[in-house]
Amino acid sequence: MIIRLNHVTIRTAYPERMKKFYSEILSMEKDRRRPDHFAGFHLRSMTSSGEPLIHVMTGEDAQINDGTIPIERGGAVHHIAFYCQGFEKIRAQLSKFKIDWREYRIPEFGLWQIFVFDPHGILLELTFESAVEGIVEPPIPKDKLLDPKDRSWFNQESYAIFG
Repeated sequence: MIIRLNHVTIRTAYPERMKKFYSEILSMEKDRRRPDHFAGFHLRSMTSSGEPLIHVMTGEDAQINDGTIPIERGGAVHHIAFYCQGFEKIRAQLSKFKIDWREYRIPEFGLWQIFVFDPHGILLELTFESAVEGIVEPPIPKDKLLDPKDRSWFNQESYAIFG
């Protein structure tokens, strides 16, 4: 039985860009408690338990068989889903950094969702529980309503701000 996500491993040729995006937008930090057996680092939540969530592999360890490092559209990964807190804060950070996103609601379960791409084009599903957020459900702006088949709003150039 799966209880929660342990971590996801993402290959990158841009470790600083990945570290800055995940720290500035999603308030994650480098996990200094975890030894890195591969080139790269682990990112963890900033909660008291500080769960490791993302293992970022770099250098030779990030290469696939042909010696390249995949950098676009997430390869075989469709999306990664996280339970989150701080709906309005994440919305504000996305706006601040001019990163586009989409939203969806599942009212029968009291869930609000933000969908955003990371710098490699991996779709992130950020799920918030309305009961935990403690605010009135914010409306979804018309231009932010998720169309599950449309990924045209990903613009890799907008992530250059992260280095």
